[in-house]
Order: sequence, then C-alpha cells, then structure tokens
Amino acid sequence: MKERLTAVKELVRRVLPWAGFPVFYVFCLLLFFTWTFPFDRLKERIVLGYNAQQRAGGSQQELQVDDLSSSWITGLKLHGVRLISPSSDPTKPPTEIKIDEATVRVSLLGLLVGNKDVTFHVGAFGGTIDGSLEQHGKAKSIDVDIDGVDVGRVPQIADTFGGLPVQGTLSGSIKLDVPGEEKDKPLSTPKTSGVVTLEIAEMAIGDGKAKIKIPMFPGGAPMELGLPRLNVGGFAFVAEAKEGVLTIKKFGAGGKDLELQGDGRLALREPWPDTGLDLNVRMKVNDSFRGKSDTTKTIFGAPGSSSALFDPIEIKKGVPISKAKRPDGFYAWHFRGSLAHPDYTPAATAAFATPGVKGSP
Repeated sequence: MKERLTAVKELVRRVLPWAGFPVFYVFCLLLFFTWTFPFDRLKERIVLGYNAQQRAGGSQQELQVDDLSSSWITGLKLHGVRLISPSSDPTKPPTEIKIDEATVRVSLLGLLVGNKDVTFHVGAFGGTIDGSLEQHGKAKSIDVDIDGVDVGRVPQIADTFGGLPVQGTLSGSIKLDVPGEEKDKPLSTPKTSGVVTLEIAEMAIGDGKAKIKIPMFPGGAPMELGLPRLNVGGFAFVAEAKEGVLTIKKFGAGGKDLELQGDGRLALREPWPDTGLDLNVRMKVNDSFRGKSDTTKTIFGAPGSSSALFDPIEIKKGVPISKAKRPDGFYAWHFRGSLAHPDYTPAATAAFATPGVKGSP
C-alpha cells in the first residue's frame, strides 16, 4: 500500500506542472479579456439597440446608462441606469426610473447548447429585485423576487395618485412560464401560465404638506389643500395565469382610512407593454377619516353627506370624479387598453363580481 501511495504521489508531481500550464493560460486569457474588453462600445451598442427597438414598436421610452463594466467573467455590472418616458401630460416633465446598480450574468454552459439562461440582481428604489430568465428555444421561464422596494420612489406609482407622496414597502414574486410558438398561434398570444403575488406593507397616501388642486369655478383658479396622511394599510395583489390570461384572485386593502377593491383580468402579450387590460377598481374613504378634521370634511365631505368638494376634479378631460361615484359611497373605474396605453372610464353603474366566485371576471 505504501508503495502505491508513493507511486501516485510521484505521478501527480510529474503531471501537475503540465496540467497547470493550460489552466493558468485559460485563467490569464479570461482575466486579460475582461481587462481589455471594450465595455464603452458594448454600452453604446446596448443603449442604441434598446432605443431603436422602442422606436420601432412606437414607444418613446429611452434608456441611458452611466457606466458598464465586467462582473467576474460571465457577468456585466451597470451603474446609473435610467429609463425615461414622456409624461401623458405634456405640461409635466418626463418620468424617470432610476436604477442604482444592476448585475446581469449569463450561463456559458447554457449558451453551448443553444439556451439563454440569465440571472440578475437589481438595486433600486431602496430595495432589491433578484431573478432569472431562462429561454430554451422559444419557451421562456421568468422568476423574479422583489424585496423592500420603496413605492414612493417609483414615479409611475406617484403619477397614479396625482403626484401625491405615497408610502409603503413592496415585496413579492413573479413566476411565469411562456411556451414556445405553436403552429396555429402567433407568439404575440402565448399561453402563459404562472402566479403573481405582490404586497405593499403600511401603504399610505399624502403627508399633509403636498397639495391637491380642487376647481372652485369653471375657468377660475383652483383651491389648493394639503391632504392629511391617508392610511391604506396592507395592500395585496394575487393573480394566476392560465392559457395567457392573468386572472386576479385578490386585489385590495382594508385600511383604517380607505377601502380599496378590484377584480378583472389581463390578457398577456409579447411584448409585455401590449398586455390588454380589463380591470375594475373601486375605492371608498371611510367616515372616520372624512370627519377627522376640517380639511378632510372640506375635501371628502362630512360623514353622512352625499357630496364632496373634490367631486368636480377631472380625472381626464371632461370627466369629473363625481361620474365614478356609486350609491354605496365607492368610486369605481374600469381600466381598458394596454399596459403601455391604459384608459379608464367611470364605472358607477357597473356590476362588479366578487373575486373567487364562479362567474367573476
């Protein structure tokens, strides 16, 4: 036995230097490749390619990147990423999504067999977004985990509430499987399946300082009032995708100051901004908040009253909020169109289904 161990050690001693040279060569090759790779030109190509693709699809969104570098050997690290979109209101500046840092890594083994397996880590809005995208042929699998995102730092959410400050922490996951193209079905209508679960903890709207404009007389100067903090509470969104339709199972919040409910479905499309909307959303400010102060009584009406000062505010040209008011005190809207170009109309007379009940949207 001792003689065998000695022979093995001698063999390793003789072979190891020869085996080490190729390994050291490959290591140095990869190392110097990352040091000398023209990342500035790659950044320019990524930005120009993305923007050209957006223009071809009719979108005005623009990508900007401050810096791009390597992350080990198979990854890229991006700093100062900004997605700029023109505002729907021509009088307002463009909205800007800022990503502090993003890391993208590609599996080399997957590329060898024709697959695209990508993992990513994004640090943005005070939280993190981690996930993976696997593409085998034309079939895709998307897995995203969101943790600790400050919704108040997401401009699209603030725009939804008229620019009022929004507080809350977003967490959740998105898991979707997109099958490959079928002979009788275009890829633009994939039979996507999966689950989306999102939660916003301690959601609130307003801070008592930000002003909302309330028109007093046609053509006159509006009254500006600071909206006190309105506690929405925990907001939950749960939906299940089958055969390319994402059906909402849970949508809403039952906070101390506000009730928020919703139901409906989304017809998933590629590209994702083309996803079709068919959503009902309704909200009600509770009497306890309406009677909280003179300001809340002025804006929302005193408890028991049937009118509110903010009812004449136009949610879009020629459509005041009062058109959305139902007899039970809820304000209801129906969202149609697409994610990229949503449209909403008052739905005060619409019949709303209860999520989870047979026959619901």
